[in-house]
Order: sequence, then C-alpha cells, then structure tokens
Amino acid sequence: MSEKSNINSLSQSQRVVLLLFFLSGACGLIYEVIWVRMLGLVFGTTVYAVSTVLTAYMAGLAIGSFWFGRVVDKKKNPLSFYGYLEIGIGLYCFFIPVVFPLLTKIYIDVYQVASNLSLFFTLARFLLSFIFLVIPTILMGATLPAISKFVVRNEKDIGGGIGKIYAINTFGAVTGCFVSGFILIPLIGVKATIVAAAVINLCIGLIAIKIQNGQILEGSREIINEARNNEEERSKKNNFVLVVFALSGFSALSLEVLWTRILVMVVGSSVYAFSTMLTTFLCGIALGSFVMGRFVDRYKNLLFLLGAVQIVLGLSVLVMTPALGSLPYMFLRLFKFFGGAWHGVVLIEFLISFFVMIIPTVLFGAVFPIVGKICAKRVKVLGKNLGNIYSANTVGCIGGTLVTSFLLIPLFGIQKTLTVISATLIVMGIVLFFLDKNRKLKIKMVITSLSVVLTILFVFIMPRWDRAVLDSGVYVYAQNILAGSRMKGDVFHRGDQETLYYKEGVDATVSVHKGKYLFMRINGKTDASTSPDMMTQHLVSHLPLLFHKDPKKALVIGLASGTSLGSALLYPLKEVDCAEISPEVVEASRYFKEANGNALEDKRVNLHIVDGRNFLTAIDKKYDIIISEPSNPWISGVSNLFTQDFYKLCFEKLNDGGLMCQWFQFYRMSPENLNIALNTFLSVFPSVTVWSPTIGEVPMGDILMVGSKKEDFAIDLTLLGEKFKEERVRDDLSKIGIDGPFSLLGCFLIGEENVYRNVYKSAINTDDHPVIEFQAPKTLYREVGMSILDYIREHTGCGSPTVSNCDKGGMLDFHYKLGLSYSVKGKHIMAIEEFKDCLDIDPNFTIGKYLLAMSLHHLGKKEEAVKLWEDIIETDTQSKEAELSREQLTKHAKEVWS
Repeated sequence: MSEKSNINSLSQSQRVVLLLFFLSGACGLIYEVIWVRMLGLVFGTTVYAVSTVLTAYMAGLAIGSFWFGRVVDKKKNPLSFYGYLEIGIGLYCFFIPVVFPLLTKIYIDVYQVASNLSLFFTLARFLLSFIFLVIPTILMGATLPAISKFVVRNEKDIGGGIGKIYAINTFGAVTGCFVSGFILIPLIGVKATIVAAAVINLCIGLIAIKIQNGQILEGSREIINEARNNEEERSKKNNFVLVVFALSGFSALSLEVLWTRILVMVVGSSVYAFSTMLTTFLCGIALGSFVMGRFVDRYKNLLFLLGAVQIVLGLSVLVMTPALGSLPYMFLRLFKFFGGAWHGVVLIEFLISFFVMIIPTVLFGAVFPIVGKICAKRVKVLGKNLGNIYSANTVGCIGGTLVTSFLLIPLFGIQKTLTVISATLIVMGIVLFFLDKNRKLKIKMVITSLSVVLTILFVFIMPRWDRAVLDSGVYVYAQNILAGSRMKGDVFHRGDQETLYYKEGVDATVSVHKGKYLFMRINGKTDASTSPDMMTQHLVSHLPLLFHKDPKKALVIGLASGTSLGSALLYPLKEVDCAEISPEVVEASRYFKEANGNALEDKRVNLHIVDGRNFLTAIDKKYDIIISEPSNPWISGVSNLFTQDFYKLCFEKLNDGGLMCQWFQFYRMSPENLNIALNTFLSVFPSVTVWSPTIGEVPMGDILMVGSKKEDFAIDLTLLGEKFKEERVRDDLSKIGIDGPFSLLGCFLIGEENVYRNVYKSAINTDDHPVIEFQAPKTLYREVGMSILDYIREHTGCGSPTVSNCDKGGMLDFHYKLGLSYSVKGKHIMAIEEFKDCLDIDPNFTIGKYLLAMSLHHLGKKEEAVKLWEDIIETDTQSKEAELSREQLTKHAKEVWS
C-alpha cells in the first residue's frame, strides 16, 4: 500500500463496505428513534423513563464494542463477521413488533408489584429495557471494530482511518434521524419503518459476506516504526486518555440535554423540532470526525492537540452560553423573514440549532480520531483498542445523560450547568497539555493562564438569562408578539406581569405569572390560566359528571392549574386519581388554590407523579369517569394521549356505563386534523357527543368529546336538573356563565350521527400511524379555528343531543329552551334546527316560529324570515309575537326601500 492515507487509496470493495456502514448508521438511528417511541408508550415519556431506555441502549453499545472488539482481532475474515452482525440486527428487529406486547405484559406485572418501591422499580425498568434492547445494541456496538479491522490495514493511517469510518457511520445516523422523523414514520408508520430498516440490515449483511467470500484478503501490513520499550508508560497514558474520552462523552451528552432544554423553549417540542436538534448534533460530530481524520496522522504532538481541542471546546461553549438567552430574538427575526409557512419554520429550527451546536459538536467529533490515534497503535489489536475507546466514551455518555438530568439541572439550573461543563472541558485540556512532553513549559503556561483568565472572566461577567425572554413561548406566540410590537422596543417585557414561580425541573421549565389573569407556562407555552379559558377547564369535568348517574371513581389526566380536578371534587365521588407528569406543575398549581378550591388537600385525591398513559396502562383499576385534558396534540410525547390505542385503553379501564371526556383544540388546527381527531375517538366509543365551550357568542377554540361505553347513551334531563340543584355544582358553573341545564346544553356542537357524517373517510390517529403528531405542527401558524367551527355547523346538520325522560310536551320545551340557549350564544344555525324541531312537534308554536324567523334573519336569509313573520300575523293576530313580527316587517320594508 502506498504512503498515502489508506482511506484515500481504498479498493472498490472497501468503498462499497463504507457505503454499507453508512446505511448501517442510518438504520441504527432509525431504531433508536423508534425504540424510544415504542418504549415510551410502555414506560412513559418522563425524563426518568426515557433516560432509562437510552441508558439501556448505550449500555448495550458499550458491551458490544468492548467484548466483540477483542473477538474481531481473532477473526481472519472481519467483513464476514460484520455481515453476520448486521444479519443478527436485522433478524431481531424484524421480530420486534412480536416481542413488544410481551414486554408490555411483563411491565404491567412488575408495576403492580413494585411501583411504590422507587429504587427497585427503576432497576426493574432498566432491566426490562436492557433485555429488550441487549441483543441488537450489543451487535451494533461490535460493528465499528469489525469494519475498522477490515478497512484499516496500515498503522500509519489508524487515526485518519477510524476517524473517517466513524464520520461515515455518523453521517449515516444523520440521514437516518432526518429520514425517520420527516419522511418514513409519517409516510408508512412505525412498524413498517422498523421492517424497512431490518430489511436494509439483512441486505447489508448479505452483501458484506459476499464481498468477503469473493476476494482473498491479504494479511494486514503492520508497519512497526516505534520501539516497544515504553509500553508501560504508554499504557498509563492511554488509560488517562480513555478517561478523558469518557469525560468527553459525558460532556457531549450533558450538553445535548442542556441545549435541548433551551431549544424547546425557542423552537418548541414538536417531533420535527426534536428531529432537527438531533440531526444537527450528529451532523456536527460527523463533520468534526471527518475533518480531523484527514490530517490527524500527520500530527506528532497528539496530547497537545487533544488538549487544545478540549480547551477550545470548553471556551466555545462558555462564549455561546450568554447568547442562548437571546435566542427568542433570533427566532423572531427569522420568523419575520421566513413567515409562518411550515418549511420556513423547519428551516428556522435548523438555523438556530446549528447556531447553538455546530462549533462544539464539530470539536467533539474531532476528538475521536485523535484518541484513536493515541490509543490504537497496532493493527493487530485494533479491534480491542477500538472497543476500549468506544465503550469508554459510551459509558461517559450514559453518565452525562443521567447526572445532568437528575442532579446538575435541579441543583444548579441550566445556565450554571453549562458553565460547569465548560470548566470541566477546559480543565481536561490543561491537564493534557502538561502530560505532553514535546512542548515547552512556557507555551503551556501561557495557554493555561489565558484559558483560566478567560474562563473566570466569562463566569463573573456573564449576565443571567432573562427569564421573561426565554419563557415567552416565542415558538407559539411569534405572530402575536410581532403584531403587538413590530420589533420596536422591548418586545418581551410587560410591566403589568409579575413572575410568581419559575423552576427548571427534570422534565420541563414551569412558571406562574400574574397580570390581568394568573397563568401557568410549561416550556414557555401557556397551559392553564384564570382567563376565559376557565370555561373549558371547568366543563371538561362537569360534562361527564353531570351526565353519569352515580359516579364513584374518577381519573383526571393532567393537573395543570388543578381547576378541572377541583370541579370534579364538587361531586360525591369516593376516590379521584390524578396523574401529572411534572412535579414542578404540582408545585405551581399551589398558586391557583382560589381557582381550584385547594383541590390537592382533598382526602379523596390520590396524586400520582407519572405519565398518564403509563399509569393507565399498568394499574389494575377501573373508573366511572376519565377526564383527559393534556397539552396540545402537536407536542411530542403528549401526542400519545390522542391516539386510538390510548382511547381503547381508556375504554377498557371504564366501568359499564362509564364516560370519558377528552379535550381537543381546534385553533391552529386544519379541518382534516380535527376530523381525524373526531374519527379516532368515534372509532372506540359507540356513543359520542361533541361540545364547544363559549363565552357569550365567542367560542373558546376547544372542543370536548364525551364518549360513553353505552351504545344508546342519552342525557337524562331529570337527572341533569337534579344535579343542578346541588349548590356547589351550580355555583361553580355560574362562574362560567352556565346558569341552568339548557345553558349547559347550549354548548352542544354535534352528536354521534353527525360526527360520523363529518368524519366519513377520515384517517384514524394510532400509535403506529401518529397522523396528528406529524401533521398538526404544519398548521401551527395558521389560525383556522373559527372557520372550522362554522364549517361544522353549516355542513353537518348539527342536530341536538339525545335526551331521555321526555314526553311530547317535554320535548317541545326541550327544543325550545335549547334553541333559545343557542340563540343567546350566537349559534344561529344550531338554533334554527331546534326551532324547526319545535314546529315539527307543534306547528302552531308561535314563539318558536318567531325565534326561527329571527335566527334566519341573523344569517341573512331574510326572505324566509319575512314569510314566517307574515304567517305569524295572519294566524295569531293578538299575540306578542305578532306585534313583534309587524315591527320586524316594518324594519325590513325600510331596509328594502333605502
């Protein structure tokens, strides 16, 4: 082989193998994305649960690289060995959809036995994740040593060779991350994506074996240029470098956690935002490894180089930290330029992610080939050395994820933790400087002094991030902020608002603010308030509890301000479980005691700090009422609470005659997505009614879907009237403008028959095809909510809710009062339907005829209204309605004349 880098003089077969390794990296990231999604459905989407899964994933990689790295050195045909590894990965992953239900069943058994034993339960969850992932991840961990053993055949080219191999695999991971998040899962679903990746793995394996069998691989040409008399000293140095590389992995994953926590407050928590962040992170690492791999073999003072990279890396993170607090300004400027079109928003997410991550991640990527060059000197034991290197880094990554999430952020907060990680990197670099004996002490002292001075200076002069800016929810409210400010002056600070609570928790950043209203923000987005949104927060509990004959047990998913829980407790329930994912939300809810009636102090309440779906999956309990009011369906993780699979789970956990009430937004939502949401709910519950809370004539932008296990569910008017006699219930409803049964029924939107008519042929949102999670972010900046509501009212023939305990006279009274309630709320299309029903029962019902005419007149159907007024005057000349009809005809004549 020539003196050139062996990567630059690869044979055709080696180039094909590197292409295979690129595809292998893509498959690896596809699996990681999907496994986190799938296991999140079982273990929950808390940071604890996700960290457990990632720890098990990375533990398998570490074991595989460490163990098989030693095995591969003994193989004469490393490419065939690699081929069998890929086939093993593909075969296992091909059968994952079969294995997954078994894991779910085991987890349920473990939860019911050990959920109260915190440490034991955490270990059990880790072991289940590890058992599920151990086979494919160990095989994945072994692929890098195997490929490197085949491609790298010259000791002079070890650093550049493994650097470029690692870069190619990581570029494949970049592709896999982007393709899975933006194309495959939304297009073909989760299970089909797994199968596609498994087929690619099988093809990679078969091609690799065929290449190996089709050629005679010459023995590796070891070029031994160095004496072996310093092996002991070199071994000690290598061990320290491995420690440094482990700390580098710790720092990299720590920073990924920290950056993600900041970026979700700027670009949001959609599946596309997370895919963008991970794609950017991996892209920087791949680029750094590739660039450093091109010249690392020419550099002599590797310890000095490694130390310099660590110092520059630490300083780059430190210098960038103050700028992170101003990212919302950057988002606004880019949003103003690109607008709210989805592709423009995705581009903004990429630009901001690159701005934050690109320099540090490139430097992190550059570390790998340097460490490889230092610690892997001989081709003969290249597999073992690479196994040591990769496993050390992976163990560090595990530590970085866990320690940062559960210790550093709660202890120091995000900004201070960033400075701690920066200082750690700089200290590592300084120590490496002094281990290098090829540089003069003076140079080392100058660089060290400069680094220390810069670090101390930045730490002391660094301004604290402005919470009002970071917590502004710019990714949701950009249009509102721009419309109100036009980018002039201070766009984020409002003198009429006071921050009462702010905490960077394990799962999210939660805050409470007081202005005209009291409101709670989670990652900058308002999720509860004492504004007119209170109507929805109250009604989501009142509706099912008013309609159920005798509820005893209820489950509330999502605490937020606690208002919904407080409303539920006004009824004679014996037990109420409340599942809330964030302990910080629980703390923040204490500021809403007046609104929620101090709900958490009620002895009937069992508060569970847990993912709501995870809780419902694992418990052995049934309820009469399930109330689900999570955050928005476009948020990754929360989206799991809007799928058919979740509704089936709720259906199974309801007693006979049980009711479920599900909140759903229609603001910033396309008609297609609303239809999908309705169709998904209707596909599980045999009887469904849909309600639209309004204040006067103003819709709140929400719908409430009430599903019953009964096929013939009807609202018992007698029961409803009895429940309104309960003083506490009546007073609570009066706060939101509901002064009686018909005022409540005036919030009715559509019933089961018309829901079906509206959603006919719509898709269904499932865990496998999470349509809404991938489509809803695309309309986040398109306000189409009111037009959706008008469309439903105009095209579905809304009808009225099915009621029981009514004779003919009672039904006439029912339709009249319901129509009157619709009229007061400005729902004239629905009022018309009710008044027509009145006239079907009694054609001589004059007041109904008059109100029908008025509703038609409001909708511009004046000729029909005139005919009705004339008919009233002819048939009932002495009534009050006849007199009013004459006045309306006079007004109409003047309008026509003018």
